[in-house]
Amino acid sequence: MPGGPLAELAREPSAYRWLRTAGWGFARVFSLVALAVAWELAARSGAFTPYMLPALSAVLARIWSDLVAGVFQRSVLLRRVG
Repeated sequence: MPGGPLAELAREPSAYRWLRTAGWGFARVFSLVALAVAWELAARSGAFTPYMLPALSAVLARIWSDLVAGVFQRSVLLRRVG
């Protein structure tokens, strides 16, 4: 094929290029949201103890409270140095 795959992209109309880019962006975001929902559902199903798989909402709440209190930064710094 003369020009290779980049030549094909150059011939493709910009609307199609934009649609393809938006589709891949949606797929990336959707996969992260699906993972978060699956995590939350699995944690709340009772199949796992909170020690084995805490709910994502609890993890995020703990990270937020540690960030606000300033504990999170200290613990991260100490783990890197120590």
